[in-house]
Amino acid sequence: MREGGLPRSRCSSRPHRDTATEDLSEDQAHRVTRSQQRSHVVDVGDYGQMSLKGLVSFMASSNARKRAARDYQRQFPGTPYPVALRAVSHAQNSLQVVIGVAGGRPHWLGIEEVAHGGEGPHVAVVGSSTVGRSRVIDLMTNSLAERPPHRGVEVLATLRGEIEHIDSLIDERIHFLAQCGVRDFAELHRNNSAGDRRDLGDNGRAVVVVVDGDDLIDGSSTVETRETDATRPADEKALTALNRLLRLGRSLDIHTVLNVRQIEANPWLATAAGCISSIVEVDESGTAATWRSEGVRSAPVDVVLPVKDAEGSDQ
Repeated sequence: MREGGLPRSRCSSRPHRDTATEDLSEDQAHRVTRSQQRSHVVDVGDYGQMSLKGLVSFMASSNARKRAARDYQRQFPGTPYPVALRAVSHAQNSLQVVIGVAGGRPHWLGIEEVAHGGEGPHVAVVGSSTVGRSRVIDLMTNSLAERPPHRGVEVLATLRGEIEHIDSLIDERIHFLAQCGVRDFAELHRNNSAGDRRDLGDNGRAVVVVVDGDDLIDGSSTVETRETDATRPADEKALTALNRLLRLGRSLDIHTVLNVRQIEANPWLATAAGCISSIVEVDESGTAATWRSEGVRSAPVDVVLPVKDAEGSDQ
């Protein structure tokens, strides 16, 4: 029996030989044939039950999509219901996130690698407004939950003391690629789409890691080196882990969202800045932001960030 489906039938080009009736009288053979026909009706009924179960599941998922569409409209006021329904109904093959509202509608940003048609895999959310940056992060993570890619996605949030644990995730995925005999996850998914139906399990999902860069930098005091007058961060292990995450993430389907006040003028993030694909810069008010690409010539996009009222709902 095939896993998750009906038994695989074996077909033969030879005519069927009914051994059950060949030694019976004509009347006995007729009764056996009618009995077999009644059994066949039962089999059809079983298939009908399976279809009914599928219909019930479809209705349940349809109601869930409708509720999700209403939630989407509440989060992005003014979005027409058909647009909201499409947004939550059709999972895309690529990772896409909402970074704000442009032209009265949510603005989606692809965070796949540039070579695969996205603006990723790593995005920095910068600006002096901590609240504004948090709004962008919330929009991104909520939209991933509402419209995940077909391969699935796992979102991890890390602080300075936890980022080193990402090393274990990186090592696990490198080992998984070696077991599969491929160079990167793009090749792995390409082979799977071409017919190599390997059960990837949780390893096949994309991973989005949200890193609190402020916590990382604030916890890295400078110490004088003996060799020179230059300074270095006290928590070098965390910065090394971040740089490894950014450097290897492209091949491992691990995407980073770096939430930090500034990146380009920060000496501790010089290496990280070179790996960032695009930047969402939040203004001082925390109510608007501008997206720009760091790797591909693209026109900047200005977006408005929803403001929450006293009850926590988006205005």
